[in-house]
Amino acid sequence: MNKQKSPSLLGGSMIIAGTAIGAGMLANPTAMSGIWFTGSVLLFLFIWGVTTLSALMLLEANLHFEKGANFDTITTQLLGKGWNILNGISVAFTLYILTYAYITSGGSITESLFQRFAPEIPINHTSAALLFCLALALFVSISTKAVDRMSTILIGGMVIAFFLSTTGLLTSAKSDILLNEVAQGETSYLPYLLSAIPTCLVSFGYHICVPTLVNYYNKNGKKVTYAVLIGSLLALLIYISWQMAVQGNLPRAEFAPIIAKGGDVATLLGALNRYIPIQSIGVLLDFFAYMAIASSFLGVTLGLFDYIADLLKLGNDLWGRVKTALITFVPPLLMSLLYPYGFVTAIGYAGLAVSIWMVIIPALLVHASRKKYPKSSYKVFGGNKLIYLVVAFGLLNIFCYIAGQMGWIPIFKGENNKQLLSLSIMEEDYSIYAYSGLVFTFFASLFLTHLFIRKHRFICFAVLNWVLCITFSRIAWDDFYWEVCLENPWDYSSRFYYFVQGFYFMPIFPLQHILLLIAIFLIIRKLVLKVLNYVRKSHTNSP
Repeated sequence: MNKQKSPSLLGGSMIIAGTAIGAGMLANPTAMSGIWFTGSVLLFLFIWGVTTLSALMLLEANLHFEKGANFDTITTQLLGKGWNILNGISVAFTLYILTYAYITSGGSITESLFQRFAPEIPINHTSAALLFCLALALFVSISTKAVDRMSTILIGGMVIAFFLSTTGLLTSAKSDILLNEVAQGETSYLPYLLSAIPTCLVSFGYHICVPTLVNYYNKNGKKVTYAVLIGSLLALLIYISWQMAVQGNLPRAEFAPIIAKGGDVATLLGALNRYIPIQSIGVLLDFFAYMAIASSFLGVTLGLFDYIADLLKLGNDLWGRVKTALITFVPPLLMSLLYPYGFVTAIGYAGLAVSIWMVIIPALLVHASRKKYPKSSYKVFGGNKLIYLVVAFGLLNIFCYIAGQMGWIPIFKGENNKQLLSLSIMEEDYSIYAYSGLVFTFFASLFLTHLFIRKHRFICFAVLNWVLCITFSRIAWDDFYWEVCLENPWDYSSRFYYFVQGFYFMPIFPLQHILLLIAIFLIIRKLVLKVLNYVRKSHTNSP
């Protein structure tokens, strides 16, 4: 009897890459304009590593269940109904907010295409958004087969347009723009790192496909691992190429009007078209963006449509599908009409939700599965420490989004942002920024000390807490310190001055200084006791 042939590795890799790569990539150049190209590449690499770990953790937990077990089943059995409800809410929220994002951008590009190819037809953003949503919603409402056929056409066209337009953009990219040597005004990068994380995280959202691949490869953990690695690496390379293509042609200062319109894709493409030497590239780019958004819209809304139908137990008859369609499309459509320029903001909201079901929950699942199934043939490397690292990143992402919305961290606006960092440390009115830094550094130090330190934990905690506090204060309060460090790396006198300044002129962080003084006292006490003990032993052993 011939063995059944195993599915190809290429197919699984394409499923991962195809799920990860979507219209979210169109938000990356804008959302990551604050850290620019070099910072974007480093952040891409880091988030790729963390999300790959969380995907493999989900795989490890999944392999203990029967073929066909979905995300909900695994979460319910390992973590309980409460976590499964939270998981379901976060997934539904992600799908709804992405639908809103795609309608807003799809409407903008539809309006732009009508103005380019049919200027005689009067159409505004509201009409364009309605046209885009209703036309594609019809395919979703009819059947999965209709979505399948339409998606095939769109993805085929998107791939062709992407490679043609990106090749043209890469050849026209300029190193002085890519490295921001033509900077005007704002030249800081590091302060905007945290605000870029939530949007970047959405770009690697393929974890929902892991249970599908486990079933596809008949629970062959090694093949699923290779598919995840190859597919996610392909997505990573495409993101970096796209980032180079956009940020190598469009100067950093030109992102101001794009950011002012919430990262609107049509505005981004319009600004980019002014710097493209060959006009046909701009046309291809418009079509790529449109097809990318349309295909992502179909995939996301189909998942949301099926989720709503299953959750509310709506029938598959005509009236049941109509009710499901209304619940699926009306809320995000109304939001897009009320807030037409919220593409990047919506992607950021999605980043807040995916940090739960894509990062934190997989880590908790593998932790619970290792307790329940201690003997496992497949284990992700790194032990429990990496589980804590992934959970910590998920919490950091949540903090970054909330902090960005509350104004606790600087957000790049495409202009001189120094006023966002210029809160005086000498003011009597101690801002919430200071206390957020206090809480963040305290718990970060506590977590790291508990994780990596076995002896003298209090001393290590106090020293680390003080160092992080000073570092955070320099990022949040005085970006001039970082300019001194980066522009004059060998000017240690200036660096020392600003470092010491943080110690003497920060009344808002007394706790760190007190803890440091206690730690210094304990260190001195230990040294004195050791010296006295050595002297005592020497005196005893002497004749």
